Amino acid sequence: MDFYAEADAMPTHAEAGERYGEYAYEDGALDQAIQHYARVLRDWPQGGFADPSLYGIGWARFGKQEWSGAAEAMTELLERHPPSQLAARGRYVRAMAYQQLGQFEPARNEQRRISVGTTTRHVILSRRGTSSEGSRSGQRRGMSS
Repeated sequence: MDFYAEADAMPTHAEAGERYGEYAYEDGALDQAIQHYARVLRDWPQGGFADPSLYGIGWARFGKQEWSGAAEAMTELLERHPPSQLAARGRYVRAMAYQQLGQFEPARNEQRRISVGTTTRHVILSRRGTSSEGSRSGQRRGMSS
């Protein structure tokens, strides 16, 4: 049975798809994680799990050392969902990707733009984010708001 075929409009299925991406990421199956996240974005582009899915794609691409792909995913997150709670973290990942690409000035500019309410230490230590729906994935990592 195809999980996604049964799940066209159910938010709980969008959450499950995002979680599958999380689990694949945590297992080091980065290509599989990207596929799960991309499917959530395709099937529920305006849903509450779009932000964490874009964020997950960015981290998975970063983990694969696909620096341009990581920066592009975070750029899409920031353009599509600027008020996202993941914005500062997305900027940080984008800055790290720019640094890996040797683009030091854009990396410094991103560091300067990280929102005032989020410390750099918090951004660094919380490698991954939480969903806007209160995903347990952030709780598993010991993150707090």
